[in-house]
Amino acid sequence: MVCLALALRGVDLGRVWEALGAVNPLFLILALGTVALTVLTKAVRWQVFFRLRSRQPRFMQLFMVLVVGQMFNIAIPGRVGDLARAYLIGDITDQSVAFALGTVALEKMMDLVMSVLLFVTLLPFVVFPVWLQSWGVTTALAPVGLFGFTMLVAYQQRRALRLLAGLVRLLPPFLRPGVLQQMEQALDSLEALRNPRAQLQLWMLSAVGWGMAAMTNYLLFLALALSLSYTAALFLLLVIQLGVAVPSSPGKVGVFQYLCLLALGVFGVERDLAFTYSFLLYAVALLPLVLCGALFLGWGNIGMRRLSQQIAKAAGSGR
Repeated sequence: MVCLALALRGVDLGRVWEALGAVNPLFLILALGTVALTVLTKAVRWQVFFRLRSRQPRFMQLFMVLVVGQMFNIAIPGRVGDLARAYLIGDITDQSVAFALGTVALEKMMDLVMSVLLFVTLLPFVVFPVWLQSWGVTTALAPVGLFGFTMLVAYQQRRALRLLAGLVRLLPPFLRPGVLQQMEQALDSLEALRNPRAQLQLWMLSAVGWGMAAMTNYLLFLALALSLSYTAALFLLLVIQLGVAVPSSPGKVGVFQYLCLLALGVFGVERDLAFTYSFLLYAVALLPLVLCGALFLGWGNIGMRRLSQQIAKAAGSGR
């Protein structure tokens, strides 16, 4: 609520309503289309991790679970949607939950690397505010280093397993088999990184997904007749991705709007119009995911109680 109050400070709601009334519906529809394409691209990327396994989930299963996971991430603080994705795909398709968690973790790591690449790409074209410069200087190298370490583990998986087996011996005997099995299954998700073709597909799909998300931003610039470039759309994407990664208020309400105001303020957009844009982007990029996620959750006959039961069951069985 603090961020929402900061976002609303000095905003004339009458002008916001007037600006919303002047939105070009054509660009609004196109923006909804790019949101759908972004999610489809993410689902295809997730599918790449499963293609090297003997049993593969169907694409529609991955797509539905991905949307449900994004709904949880938007609605509930703490990134619980990432955990829900792994347990749900395990429940629906009998995949290893540990393997699915490994794929989700790899996705997040690749997105962090993409944010660093975008940060470096935009440096010559955008005057970064001090708070974002501080992020770049202090944390930009961490995702790259993490990816390098992950690649090392991927190519030295047997040695990594022997090291983990030694650490597992420190646990009580009744826990060792289940924990070691889960670790092995999680490391199996690294197989895609050892396959040059699969890794190329993962990076290409990541770039397409980020590009489509930026296109959503740009189309909404056009919908509000904002004279901003695609570079501004990329910068806005970077700010939002970094900002919402931190656990915040339910639904990202307030935080999302304030991040939009901060990013658009760099390009001189007045607060009334920037808040109007934040409202529009929220309605186009986030609300459809929440609605579709709730629909898929009901359609797949997977309620919150059943999800909780599956999480407990998976944790207890060591699957």
